[in-house]
Amino acid sequence: MAEKISIIIPVYNEAENIKPLYERLEKILNRYSYEIIFVDDGSRDSTAIEVERINKNKKGKRVRLI
Repeated sequence: MAEKISIIIPVYNEAENIKPLYERLEKILNRYSYEIIFVDDGSRDSTAIEVERINKNKKGKRVRLI
């Protein structure tokens, strides 16, 4: 059984950085079994919306928002 990599990223008001960060990580991790967990610490911008957009586009398989 392949090991799963979990990347946990705390975010706070990082809406403009979510997509570029995800795209970079996806290029590096694409040959592994992985999940990316964004932990939103009460952002007042659209950070959560940006993470949910990734979920919608990728059908929520590898990205989670807490």
